[in-house]
Amino acid sequence: MAGYSVLVDATGGSFSDVYINTFDTLANCKFAGDNGTSGGVWDSYYCQSGFAGYSLKVSA
Repeated sequence: MAGYSVLVDATGGSFSDVYINTFDTLANCKFAGDNGTSGGVWDSYYCQSGFAGYSLKVSA
């Protein structure tokens, strides 16, 4: 996963099913999702399979 960064700014409100990025493998998607959850950036996530790969969508 070298070469890509996700930069976020904290907000005061909640959000649901926000698209973050498309990853080539499910493992990479879950890795990014887990990092955001453990880092307190979002509360939950899911990886959705699609034509181009796995889309990471997050909620808080």
